[in-house]
Amino acid sequence: MFIVLAIIALTLNPITHKLSGLYAEHSTRMENIDTSDFLQVYGWMTSGIYFSRWLILMTLSILFIKKLNGIENKN
Repeated sequence: MFIVLAIIALTLNPITHKLSGLYAEHSTRMENIDTSDFLQVYGWMTSGIYFSRWLILMTLSILFIKKLNGIENKN
């Protein structure tokens, strides 16, 4: 679980940039899109990704502390 969450936390930034690039590429094909619409979607998407990063970081910290306490209790 720890390794999977660490990999997700490390790959969120490239995924964010890829998704925003795909959205921008798709939005240029649309004729009636406004720049503010793109910026709003990009803002919500990056906010969601940053929130997810902090959530994953807190989950990783909690898992690490539980594992560390489990190891100390065995000794």
